[in-house]
Amino acid sequence: MKWNFVWILMMSFSFLQGQNVFVKGRTLDTFSRPMEQVNISALNTIDSSILQTQFSDADGRFIFNFNKPQSILLKCTKLNYTNQYIFLKIEPPGVDVGMIVLTTQSFQLPEVDIVSVGSKTNLKGDTLVYNASVYKTNADASAEELITKMPGMVVQNGKVQVQGEELKQVFLDGKPFFGDDQSAALRQIPADIIDKIEVFDRRSDQSIFTGFDDGNTSKTINITTRPEFRNGQFGKVYFGTNLNDKWRSGISLNHFDGKKRFTLLGISNNVNEQNFSQEDLTNIAPGQNGPNRPQNPSGNRSNRGGGGGREGNAIENFLIDPKLGISKTNSIGVNYSNQWKRIEYTGSYFINELDNVNQSTWERNYIVKLNKPPQEIERNLSHSKSLAHKINLKVEWKIDSAHSVLFQPKFSMQRISTSSSSKSERKNELFTLTSGSIESTAQPINYSYSFPLLYKYNFKKNQRTFSLNLQPSFLRFRSTDEYQSITINRMDTVNAEKIDQHSDGQRMSNNYSTSVNYTEPLNKRSLIQLSLLVSHSINFNETALSDFDTLSKSYSLFNSILSNQLESYYTVEKPGITYKWNHLKWNASAGLSYQWGHFRILQELPSMYNKSRSFGNILPEFSIQGKLNRTDNIRINYRTNTVIPTIEQLQETPNLINPFYIKSGSLSLGQEYRRNISIRFNKVMTKTSQNIFLYLGGTRVTNYIANSVFVAVKDTFIFPDVLLRPGAQWSRPLNLDAYLNLRTFVSYGLPLKKLGSTLNMNVGWVYSKQPSLINGNLNISRISNYNSSFTLASTSSKKWDVNLTFAPSYNINTNSIRQGTGNEYYGQNIKVKFQIELYKGLFIFSDYAYQLYSGNSDFANLNFSLWNAGIGYKFLKQKQADIRFSVFDLLNQNISFNRINYDAYYEDQQTNVLQQYFLIQASYNLKKFKSTSKSGHK
Repeated sequence: MKWNFVWILMMSFSFLQGQNVFVKGRTLDTFSRPMEQVNISALNTIDSSILQTQFSDADGRFIFNFNKPQSILLKCTKLNYTNQYIFLKIEPPGVDVGMIVLTTQSFQLPEVDIVSVGSKTNLKGDTLVYNASVYKTNADASAEELITKMPGMVVQNGKVQVQGEELKQVFLDGKPFFGDDQSAALRQIPADIIDKIEVFDRRSDQSIFTGFDDGNTSKTINITTRPEFRNGQFGKVYFGTNLNDKWRSGISLNHFDGKKRFTLLGISNNVNEQNFSQEDLTNIAPGQNGPNRPQNPSGNRSNRGGGGGREGNAIENFLIDPKLGISKTNSIGVNYSNQWKRIEYTGSYFINELDNVNQSTWERNYIVKLNKPPQEIERNLSHSKSLAHKINLKVEWKIDSAHSVLFQPKFSMQRISTSSSSKSERKNELFTLTSGSIESTAQPINYSYSFPLLYKYNFKKNQRTFSLNLQPSFLRFRSTDEYQSITINRMDTVNAEKIDQHSDGQRMSNNYSTSVNYTEPLNKRSLIQLSLLVSHSINFNETALSDFDTLSKSYSLFNSILSNQLESYYTVEKPGITYKWNHLKWNASAGLSYQWGHFRILQELPSMYNKSRSFGNILPEFSIQGKLNRTDNIRINYRTNTVIPTIEQLQETPNLINPFYIKSGSLSLGQEYRRNISIRFNKVMTKTSQNIFLYLGGTRVTNYIANSVFVAVKDTFIFPDVLLRPGAQWSRPLNLDAYLNLRTFVSYGLPLKKLGSTLNMNVGWVYSKQPSLINGNLNISRISNYNSSFTLASTSSKKWDVNLTFAPSYNINTNSIRQGTGNEYYGQNIKVKFQIELYKGLFIFSDYAYQLYSGNSDFANLNFSLWNAGIGYKFLKQKQADIRFSVFDLLNQNISFNRINYDAYYEDQQTNVLQQYFLIQASYNLKKFKSTSKSGHK
């Protein structure tokens, strides 16, 4: 019995000795992007000798195989990143360590003022990294002011463009900062705590996990803070007034304690400053652009309804330039992030209150094929009040090395109350055709919420993964509107046409989307992905319209002809397969999907309608990315997708809130088929600190949802009970081919050492070919926009901060139905901005802008200057307090001008703006950080 036990024990030991085990994992940076070329070493736990070593692949993955169970020390190293050490006890069959996150490494060199360390820019994969320390700014500058000195970055009208594309997200040390509100994030972060600015196209979370690019990218900036500023408190509080009717105040407080971070910000002013992005929908108001006026120019696809649509029927229409008119703003925002052992949390909350007064004048010139096309002048006055709430959360639970869950709920609410009045007249060269006035009020309210949930699972086999992505989203909208209009016809000035109506509208949208992805490695260099997307959307739109009853003095006459009730159902099933190949510094992928869609429409009012349609589409895609050499990176993407018509575009009931701009939909609309291609090229010359970025992109659309616009030259019935007066227009969507959009952008930056500055040059070209029907004639609108900017920015001293910008542009718009009557204009913007410290805390500052417009319209030929200037004094021991005196619009020339191209006309717009005022402001900057141990390096 004793020998049997010994024999069994020896056999068991021999069996264990002969068992193969593995260790695998994946290296990521702080914002979950794969890190290639990370040196992974398996070390002996006794003497730290190297047992095995390898580099992570393009997806950040690695795997070690051992012939027996043992304990090892896993070491992960990469230049400019902090080393990671993990102790592992490997038991059969092996260990999956999951995701290993490497953080950027920065060194503080105490007692030395470093003017320039290394290059201004570096290229890491497809990420462009700017060294913030070599871009000197004044002590009060924010991140927004810092990035304006960097090549390829432009801040205009509160929007940030990065490499020719709009910035979508801002991360702080790899974590989302204030959700999708880029403006609040960039204005909140002081420039002097920033170590690096990283620019990249962030992929979706599911795409990051699988390693396959799904095409869902967003231009993102990650701000890396200096280590000495990651523990402590900093912020700013300020208040200014002109001692009469203007005020400006704000507060920002930040508490950083390692991975636990809390931020509070607030603003209150009546000088048109808003610290939040347009996504807050703070300027939603029918009166903003006049009742039932079109809001989107030709080529802009955010609202394909064209010709106008009653604001409040489509949430997409709410995004209006926040600088229109004069606004009073009160806003509060909170951001909190923390990380525990297996849970990471980030959340933000905004509340924004806005009071806006907008007084605008429009001149419209029509392009209809007539000897004497009409011209229109409209004047509008609106007053709106809005309240908006927005919540963004992100919670990631790493259950173990194989399982993790990512939950990102969002919620927003907007409530608006607005009133508007407008007067207009339509005329030709000889006489006035029609004139009219409109009075309207509206009280819309909107709720939207979504609950995206991503489940991720890593199998024991390297690169074998499974992920499940659930994306339910919901929208609820209600609006109560009243409007009265009077139309006077030249042929009948006695019997004016009057409309007095009340409407109650509601819209509901439920969207359910599920995607499943499975990846399987084929060999060391290639793998495949099998995917399935299933989605179902339900949309409901209802408007109950009543006419005013003169007998009962109430809106009691239900109008069944102009009321509507419509439901739409859309189901999609999309299986696909994608092949990916990696070799050294190159990776490529090619995929093919088949999308089957079923579309059903049910209409109850104004008439019964029930129709179903099915669509089948083959959707190919491919991408290639790689390094041409140490300094050059290129990425090419080709993708296809479909777009279905919105429920507003399907609704055929005419909208008569403005009898001069009548809009209806079409139940016969089909889906669009889109082809998109883009090429991005980066070149960074580290020795000379020069960098070049090139972007080429194009979109071609088959079955494009265009507009059919009819401009009446005489009284015309477009519906049995709807009369279109001379000069008025009726717009409805239809499908046409031949849509094309081309875009190119080039950015070049270089240092000018003798001037202590950098020179940044951006040149772009946008071309749009858009079809439409104008009075039954096919019109091809071709729009070319040539734009550029040249910025000279000081970078050598914090005592003087100077930016000089010259930005010319040229626009050409031609229409095939009226040859020789193109719309052309030249724009020019010259800016001079500086802040200079004169002597021991005394400083002056100035912001001068000269704008010139020159075109083929009297309304468009103008030029003006806006000059803001002031003087201030910094005091206290660390100069953390200051008081300043400033004057807005020193020359008293401020105006607002904009030109927009629509399908049937082009429009010149002028809006009321702030006039000259002075401000006395006091500020205090809080900076209190925990001391860091000095390394002795100098």
